[in-house]
Amino acid sequence: MAKADAERLLAEKKKAEEAKKQEENLSEKEALEAAEIEKTLTEAISNGDALFKAGKLEGARDEYNKAIRLGAGDDIQEKIAKIDTLLDKQEEERVRAKEAAQAISNGARESDQLAALIDEEAIKQETKPKNRFVSRD
Repeated sequence: MAKADAERLLAEKKKAEEAKKQEENLSEKEALEAAEIEKTLTEAISNGDALFKAGKLEGARDEYNKAIRLGAGDDIQEKIAKIDTLLDKQEEERVRAKEAAQAISNGARESDQLAALIDEEAIKQETKPKNRFVSRD
């Protein structure tokens, strides 16, 4: 019986050692994954900052969104909000520029139409018989 107990204790000790080894391996793996996530997060923020400075706002926003998915804080969310505001302003300016170009394009045509109407009216005035009647009041 003592031999059976010794074998059982040895098997339990072996299982405990294997479990401890698996736990250590898991901890190492988790630590490596955490380090990789931190590295990727830092790269995303760095890339976002570089793209922002270069004026590539959409690319910067994409990198910052990646950083948010990796666990970045509120400071990155604030950067995204700033970029969204700048992109909205750019879109408004683009729309205004397009409308201005359209107005200029249409303006010339409208101006030509107005000039033609004035010319027609002038011709009509020239061809109208002049009233030679003078009132004697």
